[in-house]
Amino acid sequence: MCCNGTCTRGFKRDVEEAVRVVKTQSRDRLADHYFAPIAVVWTLLVRWWGYSLVCRLPAVAAILLATESSFATNVVAHHVCHGAFPKFHSRRWGESFVARCFLWPDWLDSKAWRAEHNTQHHTGLNEVGRDPDVVSVVFENVRAGAGDMGVAVPMGGGVASAVWFALLAAVWKWVYFATNIIGRSRVRDGSRTTFLFCVGDEDLSWHDLIFRAFGPGVLTKFICVPLAHELIQPGCWKTALCTMLAAEVLHNFQSFAVIVPNHSGADLPLFSTPCPPASAEAYRRAVVASANFVSYGPVSDALVFGYLNYQIEHHVDDTLTPLEMVRLAPLLRVVAAKHNVSYCCEPVWKRVARLYNLFTGAEVQVVAPPN
Repeated sequence: MCCNGTCTRGFKRDVEEAVRVVKTQSRDRLADHYFAPIAVVWTLLVRWWGYSLVCRLPAVAAILLATESSFATNVVAHHVCHGAFPKFHSRRWGESFVARCFLWPDWLDSKAWRAEHNTQHHTGLNEVGRDPDVVSVVFENVRAGAGDMGVAVPMGGGVASAVWFALLAAVWKWVYFATNIIGRSRVRDGSRTTFLFCVGDEDLSWHDLIFRAFGPGVLTKFICVPLAHELIQPGCWKTALCTMLAAEVLHNFQSFAVIVPNHSGADLPLFSTPCPPASAEAYRRAVVASANFVSYGPVSDALVFGYLNYQIEHHVDDTLTPLEMVRLAPLLRVVAAKHNVSYCCEPVWKRVARLYNLFTGAEVQVVAPPN
């Protein structure tokens, strides 16, 4: 339930004090100082371990590479692009073609990501017409885009809806995520959606598609890895290619489950008016329009959720490191309770279920009245 109480300066003061306490603690914690380089090294080691098993143990390799891909994107790339790791600046670490092939060969163009995600999504959270990631609007655009191709996406539940939902989860980064980041970074209309099959319009060129959206990932995962294994073990390229495709599908499923439900569900409000950044209302929206997932410990935080289960803390201050978000969560929960602001934290499967209900039309995300 969304809080209907009036947010006061006291709420803003308490939130900012909690953030200040957490950031002050980080100065004396070695784990905070070395988290970023350890995360980068861990990502590279697991990736190369997975590559080495592609033909010998394809199932194990697919799981390792899917886990590593999610970690590289959700933990390393995400926080580097937000500026949470000052020593790893996104312009040096993620904008070049070579750097993206080496560091995070995912479908995330960091320059466009900063415009689409950091600016549009974070400053206009769940604001219809401004936030490009309002899921109910995206689902409407999915149906419209599929309808333009002569394909009807069913609503109302049932086997057909479940199959479509699973199919969308399996390929969402290819047909939506990669192209949408670039397309939306060039327009201010948050209701606009750019899909793979919309390439060629004024907001997404073939150059964008090849060199910014898909080039690094395709070159690294689906060309270089199979080719390397073919050179080492002739006849192995098909197994390597299938393993890499399986890893990518698993990565899509995992990332869909931990990213898309973050701000969706009938219990999380939408908004129709903007609010000043770093204001009491902005902090209130960060809390009431986001959903955390229940944590099962540091391993699940890092490898299953990529610390996206602390979505409320992330939207309160997007420059927080993963470990700072973990420490802020109990403090922020107390602040929210003190000021009668709803703080949602549920198991991830419940949030995915709400997302499915939104997809089928069983639930509707409504626009809250101006506060």
